[in-house]
Parts: sequence; structure tokens; C-alpha cells
Amino acid sequence: MIEQAALDERDYVKKGVDMALRATGKRSPALRKAAVALAKQLSESDQGAQAWVGRSALRDLRFPGGDIGVRGVDRGGKRARSRR
Repeated sequence: MIEQAALDERDYVKKGVDMALRATGKRSPALRKAAVALAKQLSESDQGAQAWVGRSALRDLRFPGGDIGVRGVDRGGKRARSRR
């Protein structure tokens, strides 16, 4: 379903598909593995929307461990404190 919906070029649809793929990958290690595999497949697509969704999801899903993700947000949705 995600692979098919990723073909849609509309911005909000692309963002929704991206969020769904990221959320699926964060549910369990097995689902993360499947989500990363799908994201890699999508990122190699010659279809623009699919490639965008794949690259965007990979940015978030490629870091399997740790409490803080790519954008400095912990798994609870709170901003991580910056250390100065």
C-alpha cells in the first residue's frame, strides 16, 4: 500500500506516506528492517515522488538505536536538550 501511494505527486500525500513509513519502522526491530528495505527500494526509483519518500524515510530510519533521532527529538516526541 505504501509503495503504491508513494507514486502520488501531491505534497500532502507524499508527506503522509513518508510519516506512515517512518511510524511503521519505529514499532519494532522487525518492522524497522522491513521499512528500511522498502525505503531503500523507493529511494532507488526513477519516479520522483517514490524516490523522495524513500530518501526522506531513510534519513530517519537509518539510525536503529539510541533515544535521539536525526532531528534531535527523542522517542517521546520532546526536543532533546542541546549541550553547550
